[in-house]
Amino acid sequence: VDLGVSHMFQAIGKRRTNNVFQGQGVFVLDDQQGADLTVAVASATAQVFSTNGAALLGPNTGGFLGDFFGHPVYQSTLCDTANTAADVVGALLNYDPSGKMSTLAYAVLWMPRLKTQSNVLASTDYIKISANWGAGLIYNATGVKIVTDA
Repeated sequence: VDLGVSHMFQAIGKRRTNNVFQGQGVFVLDDQQGADLTVAVASATAQVFSTNGAALLGPNTGGFLGDFFGHPVYQSTLCDTANTAADVVGALLNYDPSGKMSTLAYAVLWMPRLKTQSNVLASTDYIKISANWGAGLIYNATGVKIVTDA
């Protein structure tokens, strides 16, 4: 099924069930999930969405859609797919400034390195810059996956 407000509340509830009380929950959704959520909030008739859901109907600024009941919501075209691309995957991740209960961490294998080489015959210089870094899962219990229809 398409992403709806019930999926968002289920993820928040699962975060509580996993005893994640330290840090801030942050939604990272696939762009299709972001579109589905905007439609779901716009069509929701509950009184609470007239104020709390209105932030999700604003313009998409750098992937930020707004807040869903105190949780920032971002969308990205870089989210993974599941079930042979029949489904899209988002998540409710945890950000903890202390790092103790964060879902992901920034991992660096090596910082940018610069190498140069001169070619006298061609009157050119070659410059190579390489680095190796990425995100790594450090605390699985603090993240909640959200799988919905593509």
